Amino acid sequence: MSASGTFAAAAQTPSALAKAGCLLNVVASLNGNLSPPAQGGEGMTRQPGWVAATAITALVALVVSAPAPDALLAAGTASYEASVQAQIDAQLTAFPGGKQISEIEVAYDGGRFVITFARPTHSVAGTADCPSGWYCFYDGINFGYPRGKLSDCGWQNLATWGWDDRTESVHYNVSTGSVTFIDNDGGRGTAGDLGLFSLGPGNPIDNDVDPFRNMADSTERFC
Repeated sequence: MSASGTFAAAAQTPSALAKAGCLLNVVASLNGNLSPPAQGGEGMTRQPGWVAATAITALVALVVSAPAPDALLAAGTASYEASVQAQIDAQLTAFPGGKQISEIEVAYDGGRFVITFARPTHSVAGTADCPSGWYCFYDGINFGYPRGKLSDCGWQNLATWGWDDRTESVHYNVSTGSVTFIDNDGGRGTAGDLGLFSLGPGNPIDNDVDPFRNMADSTERFC
């Protein structure tokens, strides 16, 4: 996955960094304090290296065990909000030209393409929730967020917004037409282009596009 791996890491950064910062402060305050006595020795000796090593070991454990965004959302913590904002900041840095339009969304080209980084509170986890008039593609199976959405007819290059090779589930919520997801080989119209799967009013939902996960580079909607 090209960009989604970066975003997944960014999602855990605020919580992990907060813990890391606290522990590093402890390291600074403890530096030079007492350490366990040597075998057979008496009392305690000052060995800063032992304190630092012990703190670093704990630091690694804290970072690895940092809660994932979904867990933070369930807890309703400010850390989750910070993780979503970190993803938005990373998106706008990597793909300039967008605008943050809400606490969880970024829009490009005047709203023609929209990324929603966290499931809205009114939406039930694991359900297809593409708004009417749009077709949506999700970063995870079972409609796991982030979610991208488009509505225009014709060909769209998903790489423009960093969404190439990261679609795992889809929802076509349009009453007419159809859309095909395409694996491009060097650009549109080349001999190696491969239509992966299509959606329309008769088959609007796929909660897992396997075996074509993370392969779509573009879409073409026929209106």
